Amino acid sequence: MNYRYLVSLALCCFLIAGCAFSEIVVIEGAHSEEYELNLIEGRKPEGGDLFSEEDLRPVFDEKSVTDIVFEGGDDEAVLCSGPNDSYVEIKSGSDGNCICITGSGTYRLSGETANSHIEVDASKDAQVRFLLAGVSICSSEKPAIYVNSADTFYLMTEADTVNSICDTYAEVETGKNAVIVSDDDLVIQGEGCLNIRSYAGAGIECKNDVSMTGGNVRIDSADIAIMAKDSFRMCGGVLDIEAADDGIQVSNSEEAEKGYVYIGGGELTISSGDDAIHSERSFTMTDGIYTVTGSREAIEAGSVDITGGVLRLHAEDDGINASGKKIILPYIRISGGDIYIDSCGDGIDSNGILYMDGGTVFIDAPTNFGDDPLDRDMGISLSGGCIIVAMGEGSVESYSAMHLPGRKEYEIDWSSLDDSGTVHYRIEVIGENGEIEATYETEDPFTKVIVYEGAAPAKITISRQK
Repeated sequence: MNYRYLVSLALCCFLIAGCAFSEIVVIEGAHSEEYELNLIEGRKPEGGDLFSEEDLRPVFDEKSVTDIVFEGGDDEAVLCSGPNDSYVEIKSGSDGNCICITGSGTYRLSGETANSHIEVDASKDAQVRFLLAGVSICSSEKPAIYVNSADTFYLMTEADTVNSICDTYAEVETGKNAVIVSDDDLVIQGEGCLNIRSYAGAGIECKNDVSMTGGNVRIDSADIAIMAKDSFRMCGGVLDIEAADDGIQVSNSEEAEKGYVYIGGGELTISSGDDAIHSERSFTMTDGIYTVTGSREAIEAGSVDITGGVLRLHAEDDGINASGKKIILPYIRISGGDIYIDSCGDGIDSNGILYMDGGTVFIDAPTNFGDDPLDRDMGISLSGGCIIVAMGEGSVESYSAMHLPGRKEYEIDWSSLDDSGTVHYRIEVIGENGEIEATYETEDPFTKVIVYEGAAPAKITISRQK
């Protein structure tokens, strides 16, 4: 196909006064042949089963709130008043103040302390909620918050407040090396802001499930930001992570119904030194926005299911990787959503099957020899959706991908156009109604676009803008 001709034709047709894009190429779509493989069903957590009414819409009586006020200063005084003050014991020691809570209730924390920590040691059926109402807590010897025993621990941010929790210690004998440690379920909720800063260990460490339904949370961690043994679940709020190691790590590989990450809403942004999300068993996303600004791998899990949402993934290695020692057949299944991948390694890498029946995937193809936009060990099923790959100089497509049904290749020649200044390249997917359904933009020049069609869009446009 002569792309110079298409570019010239587009210029004649679309060079309109005020048009932002002066160089446009239009590729018409066509439905492709279906290609099917049998796929073993994996665990797909359902959002309705993961969040309780109390997780989503907490209700408590103001009269039942017990206030804990940190007065700071040289004496680091702590004041406590309220209906459950009998459950609060304040101890002073060489490691600062220890506030020990032994019973259920809602405890509102406010004020500032430079050397205090809080321990929860309640009964196994206790519901303990911390209402953060403009509090700053820093601990130099132990985790700032340690939940030793409770049924569920709620960390709630009050609307229109900014809160901070940090540590300044290097290591402690208990091995509890995180700002917040919980041996039981942890739920983050509310409408205020929370900043968690770890100077040595993890941000949050939990032996059970970590859930987030609300709040605006920022975690800066010198290690892993969130360590959850059984699961990490998110359906609301804003979570911004910067971690030297993994962003979110879920480690349970022994129990089949655990060891997963579920994102069903909210906004999650991660910059990490290792994997942005590492889940031993599965990763599922049904809604929300997930952005990775830097990582080794943006998603690594035994199985990956994406049915909705927007994912923008930047990785030094693979964008999405399905692999796991405890997973018999790793797979990646894409049934919806818009996915944007810019990786130096494989764009998508499944150690089993890659299955797609919906959604749109854009891949800025890697230029390293041996890395592939679509890498899979056991085949691909493309019965719906659309994968669009922008190939630059040095990008390589695997032999098997070259022979996929529905594959279309378009060579692009920009040589006759002015390359001075900063150039932006855009690929748009346009639906039957003429509206733009998904857009991918990059400053990396590409010379070829490959489209793998399960169900082709009405039109795909490629353009260039200065």
